[in-house]
Amino acid sequence: MLKFRFLSIILLIFSLTELYSLQQDDYYKINKSFDIYGEAYYRIMENYVIDIDPEILMKNGILGMLKSLDPYCDFYDELNIDEKDFFLQENYAGLGFTIASLENKITVTGLIDDAPAQEAGIRVGDMLYSIDSTVVLNFSVEELRKYTLGEPGTKATVKILRMGINDTLEFDVKRRSINLNSLTVKHVFPDSIAFIKLDKFSKNTVSEIKSALIEMKEKYKLRGLILDLRDNPGGLLDAAVRIAELFIPKESLIVTTKSRSEKNNYEYFSMSEPVFSDIPLVVLINENSASASEIVAGAIQDLDRGVVFGEKSYGKGLVQNVIDLPHSTALKLTTAKYFTPSGRCIQRIKFGEDYSKNSVSSSPDTTKYFTKNGRIVYESTGIMPDSLIDDKRSDFVSRVINSNAFFKFANLEASKYRSPKKDYQLSDEVFKQFIDFYTKNTEDTTFSEMYFLDAIEDISKSNNYNDRIKNLISELKKNIRDEYSTKKIYSNELIRKYLNIEIRSRFLKESETIKEYLELDEWSKQSRSLINSKSYNKIISNNN
Repeated sequence: MLKFRFLSIILLIFSLTELYSLQQDDYYKINKSFDIYGEAYYRIMENYVIDIDPEILMKNGILGMLKSLDPYCDFYDELNIDEKDFFLQENYAGLGFTIASLENKITVTGLIDDAPAQEAGIRVGDMLYSIDSTVVLNFSVEELRKYTLGEPGTKATVKILRMGINDTLEFDVKRRSINLNSLTVKHVFPDSIAFIKLDKFSKNTVSEIKSALIEMKEKYKLRGLILDLRDNPGGLLDAAVRIAELFIPKESLIVTTKSRSEKNNYEYFSMSEPVFSDIPLVVLINENSASASEIVAGAIQDLDRGVVFGEKSYGKGLVQNVIDLPHSTALKLTTAKYFTPSGRCIQRIKFGEDYSKNSVSSSPDTTKYFTKNGRIVYESTGIMPDSLIDDKRSDFVSRVINSNAFFKFANLEASKYRSPKKDYQLSDEVFKQFIDFYTKNTEDTTFSEMYFLDAIEDISKSNNYNDRIKNLISELKKNIRDEYSTKKIYSNELIRKYLNIEIRSRFLKESETIKEYLELDEWSKQSRSLINSKSYNKIISNNN
């Protein structure tokens, strides 16, 4: 016995020695790296052929280190430190529109209801030409921000370009505090199924959705709820936990975060009774639903509290913390991973030592986990829905609706009305004009006739046919394209309905536009059908 005890002591000493040796080795490598990096920095500053800004060189060095980690790590210097939490802010002082760079021109893509820009008369589709004396038309979205934000009450002179109007239009817009609501749609369908859409998870998200749920619960005898997390990139972990808590039993595990050290692993449980404990629940996700959205969807799925519907989610299961650094700088660093109640990791991509060198790969989805009712789910793939969306729209219809020509024509048609025409309805004549606009501005070359003619055109070029034959082939291609597009668009009622709403969105509030789109939304239609069918209970009870 004494021999075994002595052997155990020796093994313990050996293990501690090994651990100490490894720690010492790490310390040596860190100190060695500091020495090399500091000397290299000094030599570059002292000897490079031209003068270099030392702060820019330092920043590029840090960004170079972060580039070898994962795409969610970032460095905030003194110039952009205020932007690190912009997405999660509840309000800001500004003009109240969303923008994007379309064809390298800053274009208004959304207007916050009752905000200064909307009240001044700016519309979706307008291109920002200048703000005060600065021409901003070709700015990036990030560059524009400092010209739109400012103190409440300060005025901005905004000049815009509007399709169909030759000159710029000028608006005096007074900045004021803009509330950024997480909940963008709250609606109850005639069949008593409620619909709520969340765009992000921030500090006020829980109070917004909880108030909406209680209000609808008191006002309607609800038969089901659809929680729309499509295109929701996530946000605060605590907000995601508290949202899930509104639906699942008290003391249920919602999510676990695991880091390199076990002492930094945390489990998050539901701490209160749910607002809705038994109402049928469908959670909508798509390929752009990430992070906090996946925490909610994963908890609902693993606890068999509802049905997850749509497309496979993004698979962003990495946890970031912002670490303050000297001189008002900060580091956003990935410190842990998210795991759902069944134990599966949300993260889809497995990062190597340098993801920028194509060493990332999708992790295998062969590891099985089980929900509360014994349903099989897989890890490392994002969240796979329990039921996939059956998109009724054809590829052709989707191409037309998502085309730049669709967006541009709506701008052009709306520009005919100087003041908002809220009762606008698309006429047959205007729809024909759109078809002509689409065929002239879009090359829809996905149908088989065009492949055949492309092959003939290639033969004519390779055999050096004369120009007359080449011109005949080009003219035939154009005629077939025009005939094809004209007939297919004109006979499609869905395209007509979407175009009508797209034009009306230039005159309506965003909340009104969203509700009109909701009536055509195949996702909400199929979700309601699922709630109203026997399939809902079969899915969550694992009785297939």
